[in-house]
Amino acid sequence: MGRHSAPETDEELPEPESAASAAHQSAVSSAVSTVSSAVSSAVSSAASPAASAAAASAASSASSVASGARGDLQLLRTDTGLMLRCAGALVLIFLIFTSVLILLGRTDVYLIWFWIPTVLSGIAIGGLLDRAHRRLSDPDRSAS
Repeated sequence: MGRHSAPETDEELPEPESAASAAHQSAVSSAVSTVSSAVSSAVSSAASPAASAAAASAASSASSVASGARGDLQLLRTDTGLMLRCAGALVLIFLIFTSVLILLGRTDVYLIWFWIPTVLSGIAIGGLLDRAHRRLSDPDRSAS
């Protein structure tokens, strides 16, 4: 016979321990039941349009107050004034840095000290974005 076929002898292979076999079988059956319940819940939620509409509205309300990079980008896309203030802060900091180096006569070190305006711009833009997030999350503060 071939290399992967059963042996030609009629010797019986030793049976695995029944306790280990039962534990393995119960673990497999619990995993199968968990997967089947997850699949059935996913199918039922996808089948009902009301549940999907509720999930979509919950996701949109959660994304309207999103924080982090996604929330910052959403704020920049929706608030043109904020985007212009952030761009202005970036340009202003680099102009100040460049003019200081020109006044000092040390434009040869511009690229070496390039990290200074980069960090300062990040701090300024982060402050502007944080203030915009606070203004959106607390409507009472936006009036002042």
